[in-house]
Amino acid sequence: MRAWADRRLILPGLGPCRLIDSFTDWPSMPKMVTVRRDACGDYWISFMAKVDHLPQAPDRKIGVDVGITDLAVTSDGWKSGQQPVCKKKANRLRRYQRQMSRRIPGSTRRGTVKRRAARLQRDIANIRKDFVHKVSHEITSSARTVVLETLNVKGMLSNHHLARSLSNASLGELHRQIDYKVKQRGGTVIRVDQWEPTSKRCSNPYLRRRNRHLTALGPILDLSELWE
Repeated sequence: MRAWADRRLILPGLGPCRLIDSFTDWPSMPKMVTVRRDACGDYWISFMAKVDHLPQAPDRKIGVDVGITDLAVTSDGWKSGQQPVCKKKANRLRRYQRQMSRRIPGSTRRGTVKRRAARLQRDIANIRKDFVHKVSHEITSSARTVVLETLNVKGMLSNHHLARSLSNASLGELHRQIDYKVKQRGGTVIRVDQWEPTSKRCSNPYLRRRNRHLTALGPILDLSELWE
C-alpha cells in the first residue's frame, strides 16, 4: 500500500518500478495489474481500481453528425474540426517501410528500422486517440441524451477515394467512445437508422416549402446558416 501511494509498483523479479501517469488524484490500490511490452520495447501496465462516479451531464438532448471535414457536428452548432493530419509523419513511415523491405530479415539494420517505424506508428495512433477522446468528452459532458446515426463503416471504406480519409477520421472509434462515456455519466444514446434522410431535411419549414430539393444543400446546420 505504501509503495502504491508513492506511485511505485513492485513486480516479482523486477522490484519497485516508478509509474508515470497524468492522474491528479491517484487511484486506490488496484485489484488486478497487467504488464505488457509493445513493439517499441516499452513496458505498459493496465490496472483495475475503484474510482468516483463522473458527474452527470446537463439534462438536454443533442444530435451528432460525423464526417470528414469535421469529425463531429452537433445540433447546437458546435464543430470539432478535424484531427491534425500528420502528413510528414505518414511520409516518413512510408520511407521506413520501404527501407525495411530492402533489409535482410533478421539483420541488425532491419531491426533498427523496424523499431523506428514502430515508434512512429505509435505516435500517429496516439495523436488520433487523443483527438477522438477530446471530441467524445466534449460531446458526452454537454448533454445527457446523445442521438447518433448508425454507420456502415465497412461499406464506407469500400470507397477507395475516401478510404484513407475515413480511416484517419476514426468514425467507428468515436461512436464507441460516446457509447461508453454517456453510460458512465448515466445518460442515454439513441440510434437513428442510416437510411433516415437526415441530410435532406431542413429545420425551417418555410424554406422546406420554397424548395423541396434540398439534397445538395448539406446538413441541417448548414441549411440554418444559409437561411440566416
